[in-house]
Amino acid sequence: MVNYDYRFLFALKDIFGIGDVLARRLLSHFQTAENVFKASIPELMQVDGIGFIQANSIAKHSSDTTYEAEIQQIINHEIETISIQNELYHPLLKECNDAPLYYFTKGEIDFTRTNISIVGTRNVTAHGKQIVEEAVEFLSNFHVNIISGFAYGVDICAHKKALDCGIPTIGVLAHGFGNVYPSSHKKYISDMLKNGGFISEYLFDTLPIREYFLQRNRIIAGLSPVTLVVESAFGGGAITTAKYAFTYNRDVFAVPGRIHDKYSQGCNTLIQQNQAQIYTKPEDLLEFLPNLQNQNSPKKQVKLWLDISEEEKIILELLQKHGSLQIDEMSSLCGKPSFELMNLLLELELKDFVKPLAGKYFELA
Repeated sequence: MVNYDYRFLFALKDIFGIGDVLARRLLSHFQTAENVFKASIPELMQVDGIGFIQANSIAKHSSDTTYEAEIQQIINHEIETISIQNELYHPLLKECNDAPLYYFTKGEIDFTRTNISIVGTRNVTAHGKQIVEEAVEFLSNFHVNIISGFAYGVDICAHKKALDCGIPTIGVLAHGFGNVYPSSHKKYISDMLKNGGFISEYLFDTLPIREYFLQRNRIIAGLSPVTLVVESAFGGGAITTAKYAFTYNRDVFAVPGRIHDKYSQGCNTLIQQNQAQIYTKPEDLLEFLPNLQNQNSPKKQVKLWLDISEEEKIILELLQKHGSLQIDEMSSLCGKPSFELMNLLLELELKDFVKPLAGKYFELA
């Protein structure tokens, strides 16, 4: 695990004009957030996208905030802070160029499971609620997490049904952990912390504002290989999530509806613009998630491991343990870069030990 002082990381994100994209470039160039603040203005301007205004802002900001109170809140409330330089940072989210510089987690989150994001309107209809519940109940047969935004409507329907089915469910918040929004959902927090949890990119006392709800949608999309949009109007937040997912080259499903129904218009447009597949039944998800491990089926047994190297054996043991893995997940688990793993996986595929799946996943043959 990378060791560094989170105060500098928090300070870097607070600087006006430095978003997640530029912050990642700065970290890549200077290795640590602390080094960014030690750099001179000419050194800062060597980073692509950093001009004099941004460099001067960094120089001014370097010593005026310590974030000691924030760090104490993190300790007091048993919150985990995960930086983009941390090996625990979710590999799918890290692929996104605008992924958050860091995020906070609380609860019992198991990211060895496949994440499925389910989003939609706050004004969910009875029909939409039925679709959500059918999808989640079907997914209870598989090794998944249900991801949503803990908002009214489709979001809380997905979380509640997941809890009823015993599926871990994760709420991505548009505010800090020191607030609960909406307050009526406070009653679900305890159960979600025991089977799933919460993620936020915002400091502890951050209040919810409209801009943050739109920003957090990229995390909902980035965490999952598949996003299901159940109902949404033209300009709904769920459409933003779907567009993020499409931009990230993830699979998007949308539930079609009657052309005059307000909360079907956004879904119909996604399908019309080829930004989403038509969703007609829960089984549709399996076509794009062939790697899902059925919890009711025994894991595959490995063949006799003859004529394989120690490196190949490590890969086989990982696949035997997890059922299937994406190459970036495998890279994090075994500490080898993806390009080396690709060569090893090709050898194992030729030896008929592994087979590739959609989305850069692999499983035992």
